[in-house]
Amino acid sequence: ITGYTRDYTTDMASGYIIGCKNTGSVMGVDGKVAGIAAYILCDEANHNNSESVIVACYSTATVISGTSLIGLIGGYERSGSIYGSWAYKTASVSKVIGYSEYKTQPKACYAFDSAAAITEADVDAMNAAIADYNVGKSAGDYNYCPYTWRYFAGGSPVLQ
Repeated sequence: ITGYTRDYTTDMASGYIIGCKNTGSVMGVDGKVAGIAAYILCDEANHNNSESVIVACYSTATVISGTSLIGLIGGYERSGSIYGSWAYKTASVSKVIGYSEYKTQPKACYAFDSAAAITEADVDAMNAAIADYNVGKSAGDYNYCPYTWRYFAGGSPVLQ
């Protein structure tokens, strides 16, 4: 979907990826490769008023490859956030984030072996994480997530 979630060099340069999907293969020739964003970057210490967020996204890529720092949703994360997202594990990648510099934990983000492994409780948790992300935001705001996941027994969740 993208190389960087935000411009790492300026103030006021937030990046939001909301409600997206990747169903194609991703093959990098170097490190930091992922199904949604190679770099999920935020640098609050040096750049004010910036945020780097992925919300309600998924990847069903069957191949995600590179030399290092490979993740299903994010390759390299530095103070960014991921809410209510999921991916299917590939033959070589099983982590949501390839490497997290500050050990940031995604909020209700999952790496599933298959559609059969997805439970209604998983989908409820993803929707709760999306609701937590939306606290203080209003429909129509540029960074508001209007989506929720719909559960299907034995199938992949669907954005609605």
